Amino acid sequence: MTDIVYDGYKAFFEYLAIKQHFTSDYDYFKYHGKLKSQSKEAFLKRKDKYYFRKIEKKHKNELSEYFVAQFIANKKWVGNMHEETFIQWKKRIQAMGYYLRQEIEHLKENIDIDESNFNDLFSLGEKHPIVFRYYMNELISPESVVSMDSVLGFLKLWKKSDDFVLSEAGQLLDKYRPWIQGDIDLEKTKNIMRDVFIAKESA
Repeated sequence: MTDIVYDGYKAFFEYLAIKQHFTSDYDYFKYHGKLKSQSKEAFLKRKDKYYFRKIEKKHKNELSEYFVAQFIANKKWVGNMHEETFIQWKKRIQAMGYYLRQEIEHLKENIDIDESNFNDLFSLGEKHPIVFRYYMNELISPESVVSMDSVLGFLKLWKKSDDFVLSEAGQLLDKYRPWIQGDIDLEKTKNIMRDVFIAKESA
Protein backbone atom coordinates (compact mmCIF):
# COMPACT_ATOMS: atom_id res chain seq x y z
CA MET A 1 0.00 0.00 0.00
CA THR A 2 2.85 2.37 0.89
CA ASP A 3 4.47 1.93 -2.54
CA ILE A 4 1.20 2.85 -4.23
CA VAL A 5 0.90 6.00 -2.13
CA TYR A 6 4.37 7.09 -3.24
CA ASP A 7 3.85 6.33 -6.93
CA GLY A 8 5.44 9.17 -8.87
CA TYR A 9 8.19 9.88 -6.36
CA LYS A 10 10.86 8.31 -8.58
CA ALA A 11 9.77 10.52 -11.48
CA PHE A 12 9.71 13.55 -9.18
CA PHE A 13 13.24 12.87 -7.96
CA GLU A 14 14.51 12.40 -11.53
CA TYR A 15 12.78 15.61 -12.56
CA LEU A 16 14.58 17.50 -9.79
CA ALA A 17 17.96 16.12 -10.87
CA ILE A 18 17.39 17.05 -14.53
CA LYS A 19 16.09 20.47 -13.51
CA GLN A 20 19.18 21.11 -11.37
CA HIS A 21 21.43 20.04 -14.24
CA PHE A 22 19.87 22.53 -16.65
CA THR A 23 19.36 25.43 -14.26
CA SER A 24 22.38 25.37 -11.92
CA ASP A 25 26.02 24.29 -11.64
CA TYR A 26 24.91 20.77 -10.69
CA ASP A 27 26.26 18.12 -13.09
CA TYR A 28 23.88 15.19 -13.51
CA PHE A 29 26.61 12.93 -14.84
CA LYS A 30 29.24 13.82 -12.27
CA TYR A 31 26.85 12.99 -9.43
CA HIS A 32 25.10 10.15 -11.26
CA GLY A 33 21.74 11.85 -10.97
CA LYS A 34 21.87 11.82 -7.18
CA LEU A 35 20.61 14.68 -5.04
CA LYS A 36 20.12 15.35 -1.39
CA SER A 37 17.17 13.18 -0.40
CA GLN A 38 13.75 14.78 -0.81
CA SER A 39 11.04 14.02 1.72
CA LYS A 40 8.38 11.67 0.42
CA GLU A 41 5.92 13.40 2.69
CA ALA A 42 6.74 16.71 0.99
CA PHE A 43 6.09 15.02 -2.36
CA LEU A 44 2.64 13.94 -1.20
CA LYS A 45 1.79 17.58 -0.44
CA ARG A 46 2.59 18.72 -3.98
CA LYS A 47 -0.42 19.70 -6.05
CA ASP A 48 1.30 18.44 -9.21
CA LYS A 49 2.05 14.90 -7.96
CA TYR A 50 -0.59 13.51 -10.33
CA TYR A 51 1.59 14.47 -13.31
CA PHE A 52 4.60 12.66 -11.89
CA ARG A 53 2.54 9.54 -11.24
CA LYS A 54 1.28 9.57 -14.80
CA ILE A 55 4.79 10.05 -16.25
CA GLU A 56 6.33 7.38 -14.03
CA LYS A 57 3.68 4.86 -15.01
CA LYS A 58 4.30 5.38 -18.72
CA HIS A 59 8.04 6.10 -18.79
CA LYS A 60 9.50 4.35 -15.75
CA ASN A 61 12.47 3.04 -17.80
CA GLU A 62 13.19 6.30 -19.63
CA LEU A 63 12.53 9.04 -17.11
CA SER A 64 15.81 10.84 -17.73
CA GLU A 65 15.25 10.97 -21.48
CA TYR A 66 11.65 12.08 -21.05
CA PHE A 67 12.54 15.04 -18.85
CA VAL A 68 15.57 16.02 -20.96
CA ALA A 69 13.33 16.16 -24.03
CA GLN A 70 10.99 18.50 -22.16
CA PHE A 71 13.68 20.80 -20.75
CA ILE A 72 15.45 21.23 -24.08
CA ALA A 73 12.04 22.24 -25.48
CA ASN A 74 11.78 24.84 -22.69
CA LYS A 75 9.00 22.98 -20.87
CA LYS A 76 10.19 23.30 -17.29
CA TRP A 77 6.97 22.81 -15.34
CA VAL A 78 5.70 19.24 -15.25
CA GLY A 79 2.15 20.39 -16.05
CA ASN A 80 3.37 21.79 -19.39
CA MET A 81 5.17 18.63 -20.45
CA HIS A 82 3.65 16.70 -23.33
CA GLU A 83 3.95 13.23 -24.80
CA GLU A 84 4.26 14.64 -28.31
CA THR A 85 7.38 16.56 -27.28
CA PHE A 86 9.02 13.29 -26.26
CA ILE A 87 7.90 11.50 -29.43
CA GLN A 88 9.35 14.22 -31.64
CA TRP A 89 12.58 14.24 -29.62
CA LYS A 90 13.05 10.49 -30.13
CA LYS A 91 12.45 10.89 -33.86
CA ARG A 92 15.18 13.53 -34.08
CA ILE A 93 17.62 11.45 -32.04
CA GLN A 94 17.08 8.43 -34.26
CA ALA A 95 17.78 10.42 -37.44
CA MET A 96 20.14 13.22 -36.42
CA GLY A 97 22.05 13.20 -39.70
CA TYR A 98 18.85 13.45 -41.72
CA TYR A 99 17.54 16.39 -39.72
CA LEU A 100 20.91 18.15 -39.83
CA ARG A 101 21.01 17.97 -43.62
CA GLN A 102 17.38 19.07 -44.00
CA GLU A 103 17.77 22.01 -41.64
CA ILE A 104 21.00 23.45 -42.98
CA GLU A 105 19.86 22.96 -46.58
CA HIS A 106 16.82 25.07 -45.69
CA LEU A 107 19.14 27.68 -44.19
CA LYS A 108 21.34 27.65 -47.31
CA GLU A 109 18.32 28.13 -49.55
CA ASN A 110 17.27 31.25 -47.66
CA ILE A 111 20.64 32.85 -46.94
CA ASP A 112 23.45 33.43 -49.43
CA ILE A 113 26.45 31.76 -47.79
CA ASP A 114 29.99 31.79 -49.16
CA GLU A 115 33.52 31.82 -47.77
CA SER A 116 33.33 35.54 -47.00
CA ASN A 117 30.39 35.26 -44.60
CA PHE A 118 30.49 31.61 -43.46
CA ASN A 119 31.59 32.65 -39.96
CA ASP A 120 28.46 34.78 -39.64
CA LEU A 121 26.53 31.55 -39.26
CA PHE A 122 28.11 30.89 -35.88
CA SER A 123 30.26 33.81 -34.71
CA LEU A 124 29.45 36.88 -32.66
CA GLY A 125 29.17 40.25 -34.33
CA GLU A 126 26.86 43.23 -34.48
CA LYS A 127 24.00 40.80 -34.99
CA HIS A 128 23.21 37.44 -33.44
CA PRO A 129 24.77 34.47 -35.26
CA ILE A 130 22.52 33.20 -38.05
CA VAL A 131 22.39 29.67 -36.64
CA PHE A 132 21.33 31.08 -33.28
CA ARG A 133 18.46 33.00 -34.89
CA TYR A 134 17.33 29.88 -36.73
CA TYR A 135 17.55 27.87 -33.51
CA MET A 136 15.49 30.41 -31.56
CA ASN A 137 12.84 30.31 -34.29
CA GLU A 138 12.83 26.49 -34.15
CA LEU A 139 14.14 26.21 -37.71
CA ILE A 140 17.24 24.35 -36.53
CA SER A 141 17.00 21.70 -33.84
CA PRO A 142 19.15 21.71 -30.70
CA GLU A 143 20.67 18.42 -31.86
CA SER A 144 21.86 19.99 -35.11
CA VAL A 145 23.39 22.95 -33.26
CA VAL A 146 25.28 20.65 -30.88
CA SER A 147 26.38 18.43 -33.79
CA MET A 148 27.82 21.40 -35.68
CA ASP A 149 29.45 22.68 -32.49
CA SER A 150 31.19 19.31 -32.14
CA VAL A 151 32.97 20.19 -35.40
CA LEU A 152 33.46 23.95 -35.02
CA GLY A 153 33.38 24.68 -31.25
CA PHE A 154 31.35 27.91 -31.36
CA LEU A 155 29.19 27.33 -28.28
CA LYS A 156 32.02 28.34 -25.96
CA LEU A 157 31.85 31.81 -27.55
CA TRP A 158 28.08 31.96 -27.16
CA LYS A 159 28.39 31.06 -23.48
CA LYS A 160 30.85 33.92 -22.88
CA SER A 161 28.73 36.49 -24.69
CA ASP A 162 27.51 39.59 -22.85
CA ASP A 163 24.20 39.04 -24.60
CA PHE A 164 22.09 37.26 -21.98
CA VAL A 165 19.83 35.38 -24.42
CA LEU A 166 22.76 34.12 -26.50
CA SER A 167 24.76 33.17 -23.41
CA GLU A 168 21.80 31.34 -21.88
CA ALA A 169 21.20 29.40 -25.10
CA GLY A 170 24.88 28.44 -25.29
CA GLN A 171 24.83 27.15 -21.72
CA LEU A 172 21.61 25.20 -22.25
CA LEU A 173 22.91 23.52 -25.39
CA ASP A 174 26.25 22.72 -23.77
CA LYS A 175 24.47 21.14 -20.80
CA TYR A 176 22.37 19.13 -23.24
CA ARG A 177 25.42 17.75 -25.06
CA PRO A 178 26.14 14.70 -22.81
CA TRP A 179 22.77 13.14 -23.61
CA ILE A 180 23.35 13.10 -27.36
CA GLN A 181 27.15 13.03 -27.68
CA GLY A 182 27.12 9.28 -28.28
CA ASP A 183 24.62 9.69 -31.11
CA ILE A 184 26.72 12.26 -32.99
CA ASP A 185 28.65 10.80 -35.91
CA LEU A 186 31.46 13.35 -36.24
CA GLU A 187 32.62 12.30 -39.69
CA LYS A 188 29.07 12.20 -41.01
CA THR A 189 28.42 15.65 -39.56
CA LYS A 190 31.56 17.02 -41.24
CA ASN A 191 30.58 15.48 -44.56
CA ILE A 192 27.04 16.87 -44.42
CA MET A 193 28.30 20.37 -43.59
CA ARG A 194 30.93 20.19 -46.32
CA ASP A 195 28.39 18.96 -48.84
CA VAL A 196 25.82 21.66 -48.07
CA PHE A 197 28.02 24.67 -47.36
CA ILE A 198 31.01 24.02 -49.61
CA ALA A 199 30.27 21.46 -52.31
CA LYS A 200 27.00 23.09 -53.36
CA GLU A 201 28.69 26.48 -53.38
CA SER A 202 31.32 25.14 -55.78
CA ALA A 203 28.82 23.36 -58.03
